[in-house]
Amino acid sequence: MRQTTLLSVSTFPVTRLRRLRRTGALRSLVRETRLDLDDFVMPLFVGPRTEPNDALPAMGRWSVDEIGDEVDRLNAAGVKAVILFGIPDEKDAEGSGAWDDDGVIQRALRELRPRFPELVLLTDVCLCEYTDHGHCGVIVEGEVDNDATLDLLARTAVSHVDAGADAVCPSDMMDGRVAAIREALPETPIVAYSAKYASAFYGPFREAAESAPEFGDWYARLMYIEDSEFYRYHVQRYGHPSKFGFKDVIATWKAERFDPAHLMKLYKKAGAKYFMSLGVHHDNFDCWESKHRWNSVKMGPRRNVVGEFQKAARAA
Repeated sequence: MRQTTLLSVSTFPVTRLRRLRRTGALRSLVRETRLDLDDFVMPLFVGPRTEPNDALPAMGRWSVDEIGDEVDRLNAAGVKAVILFGIPDEKDAEGSGAWDDDGVIQRALRELRPRFPELVLLTDVCLCEYTDHGHCGVIVEGEVDNDATLDLLARTAVSHVDAGADAVCPSDMMDGRVAAIREALPETPIVAYSAKYASAFYGPFREAAESAPEFGDWYARLMYIEDSEFYRYHVQRYGHPSKFGFKDVIATWKAERFDPAHLMKLYKKAGAKYFMSLGVHHDNFDCWESKHRWNSVKMGPRRNVVGEFQKAARAA
C-alpha cells in the first residue's frame, strides 16, 4: 500500500472540515459570516428640497420636512440604521454649513432623533458637499490644506453628535482626522466606511451630493508642472501644453476599439458574476452623460461608456 506523508502545515487528519460542510443545515449552523438587515445602513441625502436623482434613482434627495416619512417606510421594512449626507442651501470655500447648528444635517437629526429613538443615526463627516469647490478640505494656494481641515472636521462631528447622531463616519481622506475627531469626541463611535473607487456609482453619488471637485490632481494638473514626469511625457508625445492642453488630449480619445458586448462575453467566460464599470476616467471626466459638459458623450469618444456597459451587462 502506498504511504502518504503529510506535512505539518495543518492538523489533518484530526481536523476534518468537510464534516461540517456535508449538508446545508450543518453549514448554516457553523457559518461565521451572515448578512441580514442588522448589517446594513441605508444612505439618505438631505437637502433644501425633495428631488429625484435620475443617475441613481434609489438615491434621491429628501427635505428635512419629508425625511421622517421616508425613514418611517424604512423602519417598517426592518432597516435599523441610516447614514445622512447633507446638501446645504449655500456653499462656501470653507464648507461652513457642515458644522452650522442650523445646518441641514443638524436639523434632520433633531427631526429624527425623538421620532425614532431606537434607530441608529450615523452621519457622513466631510466637507465636499459644503464647499463651493467640491473638495474635502480647505484650499490654500491651489492645494488642500490637510492640517487646517482637521479642526473643521472635528467641529462638524461634534455638531452632529450634539444634534443626536449615534456615530460619525469620516470620508474626507485627511491624514489625522480620526485622531482629531477622537480627541473632540472620546465616547462616540467613529465608523470607517470611506473606501472610494472610480466606479459607475461614484459619479451619481457626486451628483446626489452636488460635490464634484472643480479641479483634479492627476494628469490634467501635473502635465502643466515643468519637470514633472507628466510634463515630460506630454511634451514628448504631444508638444508643449500651452499649445496642446488637456482638452486637446481628451479629444484624441475616440474609443474606436471599445466593444462592451465582447468584453462581457470574456468576463462571463472567465467566471465573473459581478461587473463594475469605470464611472470617472480621471480628472473628473465623467464616462456617462452627466449634467456637466466634461463627459464622454459631449467630448472625446462621444459615447456613453457607462450606459453601453450597462446594456451589455444586462444582455449577458
